[in-house]
Amino acid sequence: MKRCEIKECTEPVAARNLCHKHYKRWQRHKDPNELKWKQTCEANGCNGSHFSKGFCESHYRRWKKTGDPISLEKQCSMIGCAEKHLARGLCKVHYHQWRYQLQKEKQNGQK
Repeated sequence: MKRCEIKECTEPVAARNLCHKHYKRWQRHKDPNELKWKQTCEANGCNGSHFSKGFCESHYRRWKKTGDPISLEKQCSMIGCAEKHLARGLCKVHYHQWRYQLQKEKQNGQK
């Protein structure tokens, strides 16, 4: 069985005389030895190892949850509002406006 043409690699050939890992690197970067992603977290002051999307695992999860890798609190999902999240993705003001509108619609629907 043929082996990958990269000297240190002993994996079997998948395509173009390269193993699967090196072939995928060649496809992405045109160089089977190239690693283009960051090795450390991109969040300011963090030296954690890269997990996904340029962040370490904790900053990635914060970014996924709140939209900000630094913030621990969710923000209101209304465009232009930076208030703290209360419920259903809304801050206190927008949540109560939503509830009031919902109650009005229910009352109008029952009459």
